[in-house]
Amino acid sequence: MDKEIIWHPEAQEDYRDILDYLLDKWSFEIADKFTNQLDDSLQLLKQHPLLGMRIGRMRTVRKLSLPPHYSLCYIYINNQVIVLNILDNRTESVNK
Repeated sequence: MDKEIIWHPEAQEDYRDILDYLLDKWSFEIADKFTNQLDDSLQLLKQHPLLGMRIGRMRTVRKLSLPPHYSLCYIYINNQVIVLNILDNRTESVNK
């Protein structure tokens, strides 16, 4: 049974910011490729919510790589995958 995906408002803002950046600096095709990759990753998490690796001491938070530059951070609780944020691996430290 597929798990429900819930977006935290911060994750929604991260997604909009990334799309704005990709559209401004690159192209529609690159932004579309990112969106497709994100959708594919979310579909995987619906079926396999423990797929991502745990982050440091935060045992409930998991990270799933969105190559080449991003990571999706989420928690899995009560049959829900809650997307917390999308980090740019070039500027963020997710292993604090």
